[in-house]
Amino acid sequence: MVDRKLIAAVELFSVLGPADIDQLWAAGDDRMIAAGEELFAYGSDAEELYIISSGRFAISAPAPGSGPGGEEAVLAEVGRGEVLGEMPLFDGLGRSAGATALEDSEVIALPFNRVKRLFLAHPDALWEVLALVVRRMRALDEATAERLLAPTKAD
Repeated sequence: MVDRKLIAAVELFSVLGPADIDQLWAAGDDRMIAAGEELFAYGSDAEELYIISSGRFAISAPAPGSGPGGEEAVLAEVGRGEVLGEMPLFDGLGRSAGATALEDSEVIALPFNRVKRLFLAHPDALWEVLALVVRRMRALDEATAERLLAPTKAD
């Protein structure tokens, strides 16, 4: 059964009221994902986002310079309460990364059309989206700086 409290606790939806959370809850669909199974692939079309109910996922993208089926770079590992696959909701493009279950996991799938309808009805909620994007950019900046400043193997 879809976890209403988990949906309400998600940062992306933190400014929505109880009636809005109820709408998401009603639209949600629980999905079981087996360890090693891909939830979605890099570049694939997207029509829903996911909230992790249990388990962990690796977020990965093709390594620079690798061709199709080439080496993957793991960008992050995420777990309970985190949102996956929301970027295409806002930019209309394909998946910017893939997500693979690291262990047996469960997600709540939420259709983009329902989520978008709520954000259009509550434009103030988009400030939370912007804050989330900025936090991710800051984390990426920090990770990039760490990699650039890390000693090389030759040192």
